[in-house]
Formats: sequence, C-alpha cells, structure tokens
Amino acid sequence: MTFQAAAIPIVQPEDVRLFTVDEYHRIAELGIFGNEGIELLNGIVYNKYRGIIRQFTIDEYHQMADAGLFDNQRVELLNGIVRLMAAMNTPHFGMTTLLSNRISYEFFGKYTCLSQGPVKIVNVNEPEPDIMIAKYRKDAYMGKSVEPEDVYLLIEVSDSTLRRDRTEKMLTYAGAGIVEYWIINLKDYQIEVFKQPEKRDYRFRDIVRDGELTCERIGFTVDVEELFSHLEKKFSDSKKLGGIIPVPI
Repeated sequence: MTFQAAAIPIVQPEDVRLFTVDEYHRIAELGIFGNEGIELLNGIVYNKYRGIIRQFTIDEYHQMADAGLFDNQRVELLNGIVRLMAAMNTPHFGMTTLLSNRISYEFFGKYTCLSQGPVKIVNVNEPEPDIMIAKYRKDAYMGKSVEPEDVYLLIEVSDSTLRRDRTEKMLTYAGAGIVEYWIINLKDYQIEVFKQPEKRDYRFRDIVRDGELTCERIGFTVDVEELFSHLEKKFSDSKKLGGIIPVPI
C-alpha cells in the first residue's frame, strides 16, 4: 500500500509553545536572533519581512532550554518550532510502560530501548518519540545523541496527538530515513505501520488490528489484540474506513 504526501501540513495553533514578551527578550539576549528582522505576534516569533514563522535550530533550542525557558514543561522541536507535548493520560502512560518493559527485558544487551528521549534530526528537528529501539550502546546513549541511523524501530503511542503523528511527524521521520515507524493508535485499537522511507515519505503503510505484527529487522513481535486487551473499548467511526489512514489536508 503506497501513500504520497506533497508537503508537511500546516502547524496546528494548539501545538505551538507560545512565548511571552519577557521570554522573547530573554531569547534575544542570548544572541539567537542576531540582526534578523523578527517580531513577536500572539506568542509566535515571525520573520517580519517574509511573513513566516521563524524556525529555531537544535542548537538554539538547547540554548533556550539551558537558559531555563522550558523548565518543568514537556516540549520538543519539530520542523523548527517548539511544540507542546500532550500530558500523558493513564492508557498512554500504561502502554508506553508496558512496551518499554517488554522490549528492555527481551532485548537486554542486544539493543537499547529508549523511552521519551530525543532523536537528533538534522538542523531543526529534535522530537521525543515514546519509544525507540536503537543500536546497543553500553552507555545507553549518555555519550552521544540518538540519530536516525541508530534507530531500528520508532514508536509513537497516540491518542490526542494522532493527527500530528500521522502527518507532520510521519513525514519528518520518513525524511530522516527512520526505517520503520509504528503508531500505537489508542483511539482505534490498531497499529499503523510505516516502512521503506523514500523522499520524505514512506512507500509502505498498513493497518494491523489483529494477529501478530513483527518488526522483521530485529525480530520484535507483538500480539495486537493482546496489546489492546487492557483498554476499555469505545466505538470509533474510523473502523469503517477499511484500512485507510486518513490524512487531513
């Protein structure tokens, strides 16, 4: 099954981490803006000559974090924009914990399982996916950043962020060459699988609602029905879609 997408979708306003005037001036004092023509409008930093959002690099993002701008906040950098990460509800937390514990136990000493850690993607992207299975390192990546070539399987556990995970994050991961990406869809009790990255998109995608699903590259298998068996099931209209992953335009 193929899927084509022309461009990364427009940022949703509720996802953006807004800056106060005081924070804007603190960022300027860090020297991040230099002599750029920028302005703050409704909490968003814009290039005032081009009329577009001013993107931050990974280094600038870390400068702001080191200066304490994001203390006690769950944020990530996606396409140059500081984004709010949704608070984890009980099903999300439980699913992430269940998978992390199982992967760590099953592959201890063979691969490294990272939960909600950053993956460093070139220049303007440092998202924090729920789970990554990466090349084994004794130091558990204390000595280096996780980069796309280190990752065998990346998993997002998704409910309130489903739209972002299916579109902007999917295209970002494909563009970075992440070889396999799963969305554990808590709304529809299914796993959405993306493989074979090519030109900022995935050539293969599928939906699995029952039976076993295997990441063949590392031999990791889940029983899909068993995985969702502890969730209270609610009716969802997407069951009628017959395996098509809707992509908002």
